[in-house]
Amino acid sequence: MKNEKIKILSVIRQGEFGGGETYLFNLAVNLNPELFETVVLSYSDGNLIKILNEKKIKTYIINSRLPFNFLKYGEVKKIIKAENPDIVHLHGTRACSNALIPAKQLKKKIVYTVHGFSFHEGSSSLANYLKRKIESYFLENADMTVCGSESDYNTSKGLNQKAKLKIIKNSIDAEKFSPMQANLRIKKELGFNDVDIIIGSIARLTFQKDPVTLIKAFSQVQTKYENLKLLFIGDGELKEECVSEVKKLNIENKVRFEPFRSDVKDVLPVLDIFVLPSLWEVVPLGLLEAMSMEIPSIATEIHGTNEALKNNENGLTFAKGNSEELAKCINEYLGNPVKAKEMAIKARQTVIEYFNLPNFIRAYENLLPTLI
Repeated sequence: MKNEKIKILSVIRQGEFGGGETYLFNLAVNLNPELFETVVLSYSDGNLIKILNEKKIKTYIINSRLPFNFLKYGEVKKIIKAENPDIVHLHGTRACSNALIPAKQLKKKIVYTVHGFSFHEGSSSLANYLKRKIESYFLENADMTVCGSESDYNTSKGLNQKAKLKIIKNSIDAEKFSPMQANLRIKKELGFNDVDIIIGSIARLTFQKDPVTLIKAFSQVQTKYENLKLLFIGDGELKEECVSEVKKLNIENKVRFEPFRSDVKDVLPVLDIFVLPSLWEVVPLGLLEAMSMEIPSIATEIHGTNEALKNNENGLTFAKGNSEELAKCINEYLGNPVKAKEMAIKARQTVIEYFNLPNFIRAYENLLPTLI
């Protein structure tokens, strides 16, 4: 090892916060600074880059929105040569497609962390076939692939038997995301009053997150509760479709759309129910944060998510895309607040035991030196 510290070049698809970006941030700022040094390469600017710079973590930006852009390989190589990292850590498929080959050509050790695979429903069978082949190539050429869920670990094994795999469960800081009273100032700032009951989703408005199903479910429930409101925090390509659906259902006065906020920890206590209607996930960090803060949570019964949220144990789950089932879950919480609170307390215990950041950091601190 050429330096006392292990230098890691962490590569991510974008500079705005999402699940993979939060994962990278948690790792970069919490690895022991006496043993590790992290440099970040992103393919766009944004709040993640701004906050990393405030934390005195060096960053690079290569502006590219393409999932695969070999024309940028030269720039990637230039950064790798300049920084000379011990490990290139690729976060997600897009980072892999844009930086794995340059890192491999420069004979760098490569860690690939899976943040959900690129093949999924909504893509054609041919597209998914090709994506599986590409993911298999990534798995075979990484020196280590880290999976955030048992589901992704099993999928990886099925894709390529030669892959070197390790499970490090997606995790959040349970101490930071501790239960707290709702901040009435933030509640009013978001446009709600003291007696409003708020159902919320903090996620990108994308096909994967399926926000329209939540809108449809809310419309079925809201007629019973005059002060029931729905809050979305996040932007995405489905924003216009969501706004249109709200207008079609004539519930504009009960639904609010807000852009991404960096103060998620302060916003979550405002919610009475947290909902994540995703079509696929690893183990979603946003859900873990809500669970850790003892917000009664509802999510789809899908691989990854169901490793954390267990139906009728520490939360409620429903079949993906099924607004009727989701409406029943919301009604169950609203009709039985004692049960909702009991499950929310169990949810926090789940996070503390299985998805807590100190264990996550310790696992990486043990893993990374073995690759040098």
